[in-house]
Amino acid sequence: MGDNYLRTMEGPGRGMMGDMFRKDFSPAHGAVGKIVSVQFPTFVVLGPDNVEKVVRISSSTQIRKFRDVASTTDLAVDDAVVVLGSPNDTSEIEAKLIRIMPVAPNPVNPSVNPAR
Repeated sequence: MGDNYLRTMEGPGRGMMGDMFRKDFSPAHGAVGKIVSVQFPTFVVLGPDNVEKVVRISSSTQIRKFRDVASTTDLAVDDAVVVLGSPNDTSEIEAKLIRIMPVAPNPVNPSVNPAR
């Protein structure tokens, strides 16, 4: 498995993490995108395919901002997130790990979207 890890897990030519925002990324047990609604213990993520996914947080969910430990108070509308978890019976994602990603700067005017 070690010799074939990258080919097996990411496919050829995608780099170490792959491009999670490509259409061929399979987020079957998670979500990638922007938070569009927050009403704890759930929030809604709008993915790059314009599909909304409901994410449910539990007491065992780990939340990270960059490398730091974070909490639900750090999650806000317009945050970019990557969520790993499992689907439940109501088609929500039971989050195991939520990583808050840095806000991408506006390439035309970087001061429009300053990193939080």
